[in-house]
Amino acid sequence: MRTNRFWKGFLSITMMLAIALSLGACGKANPESYEEEINKEIARMIADGELIDVVAEEEFDKQAAAIIEESDIGSVFEEEPMEVAESEKPQKAPIPEFVESNGPDTIQVDDYTYDKIGVKYQPGEYVIVADEGQSAYYAIIKDDEEHTIVANGGNESYEVFDTLDGQYITVIDGKIYPIDEAPEVKKTESGGYPEGIYKVGVQIPAGEYVARGDSVSLTTYVGLSEEDSSMGFASNIRSAIIKVEDGEYLECTWGEFYPLEMTADLTPTDGIYKDGMYKVGFHMPAGTYILKADAESAYAEIFNDGYQIGRGDEVATAEPETTFTVKDGQYVSIMGGEAKAQ
Repeated sequence: MRTNRFWKGFLSITMMLAIALSLGACGKANPESYEEEINKEIARMIADGELIDVVAEEEFDKQAAAIIEESDIGSVFEEEPMEVAESEKPQKAPIPEFVESNGPDTIQVDDYTYDKIGVKYQPGEYVIVADEGQSAYYAIIKDDEEHTIVANGGNESYEVFDTLDGQYITVIDGKIYPIDEAPEVKKTESGGYPEGIYKVGVQIPAGEYVARGDSVSLTTYVGLSEEDSSMGFASNIRSAIIKVEDGEYLECTWGEFYPLEMTADLTPTDGIYKDGMYKVGFHMPAGTYILKADAESAYAEIFNDGYQIGRGDEVATAEPETTFTVKDGQYVSIMGGEAKAQ
């Protein structure tokens, strides 16, 4: 209503100005005649419908507003809110969850996180040390595209392994150290080295070692890569002996090992040598021995030095009995029987 009244009043004033302009000359000559002429012209225009009676129109607007207020006509013109389905309502943009990207530095394989060598760890030799009361494990995969395990291992103590730039590694229940920063080897209660892989000249000194245990074995390597095959191997039910030099690697399985001089107790008090490996001149005197089989056969394998490369230099087989002769500095491995000086 406010808008209609404005325009009606505006038009009325405009028309009055037009009348004033058309009668301007008369007004200048005789003001009273000018006012009389304006009133006559206004009355004529209202009668002819050319000019709206502002006073009458305002009264009409008041009456119309009162009628609308007393009825519900106005509700027809009120814009009712349109029902909008919840799914069609504008939705706030969801806040994305922050997910840390593994990127090229780590990858996830079978629920394990592998760290890239060259980022967290630099390429080179490492020692894995098991957590207290745990058996440590490590695995190395080739790269982020080929998840083939190229090396793995671990035990309850120590193990040396090598890494290459671009490989990925995961470590479970243990910690790894660059080989020059690894903690000192914790020996067993009897003073031996626990099973594991050691670098000679770094973790253990060069020399002769005797492994003791059930079906124990000692293996030496010139390196730790896939291409580096073993260069020496000694195994027996009770004991095995091998000699190592600086720069080599020594692996002991199914037992613990000791410097040779700590194993004099391998010499039997009754002079009967049963399954095991012995050094002639330390555990047993040089001479000739009678070998008897416990069952169908037994054998004595004789090595001329402590490196145990390949098969023994001589093998004596007892079916059920035979003799063999040894000299100081040699090594004898007896299996399946017992030997006694002749």
